[in-house]
Amino acid sequence: MKLERLKASFNDRNGKVSSKRVWAAIVISDGLLIANVNIAMKVLIAFSVILPENSYEVETSLILGILGVGAGLFASTVVEKQNTVLENHKEEEPYQEEAR
Repeated sequence: MKLERLKASFNDRNGKVSSKRVWAAIVISDGLLIANVNIAMKVLIAFSVILPENSYEVETSLILGILGVGAGLFASTVVEKQNTVLENHKEEEPYQEEAR
């Protein structure tokens, strides 16, 4: 049940999988993964498990930038023109050139 709900969350209103939503999820999860690894490294340094010279430093602005890009990607999928619900509108026929 939960897995079906998760799969459906990547669909746009037309029922198709939105590649922007998939990439937004990937970028956001990458940012969260980097933040969690950064916190874990600081905890390991605090308990003297590893030496500070053997660790790497990731700036907070980089992590916030990655999360912001992912949020921007997701927000762009919400306002797309093709995601509008066509409940009261009849389907328009594609433009066809008249034969003369």
